[in-house]
Amino acid sequence: MGAGTGSAHNQLVACDAVRGPRGVKAIGPYAVTKTMASSVSACLATPYKIRGVNYSMSSACATSAHCIGHAVELIQLGKQDIVFAGGAEELSWECATEFDAMGAVSTRIQ
Repeated sequence: MGAGTGSAHNQLVACDAVRGPRGVKAIGPYAVTKTMASSVSACLATPYKIRGVNYSMSSACATSAHCIGHAVELIQLGKQDIVFAGGAEELSWECATEFDAMGAVSTRIQ
């Protein structure tokens, strides 16, 4: 499993919290795991009790295709019998504004 980016929302929340009076103590010990691109594989493996190799790939918009292709290769090479593969992306205002700034968001539909 993979994601093109980590959680832009959780990164913004952590940055805003650090600016407050408590500083770095305000973000807590799980801030990193909430913002990593590899969170998607961990969040799926844990409740479904998937065991064995667990990692994420990240290659922007091609992440899902790369993950599925890599899974096929692992099975073809005999390194894995079964693989849970795909991709996921957070949909948030923070992430959308980044694509809007890049000119990648339609202006016809508001």
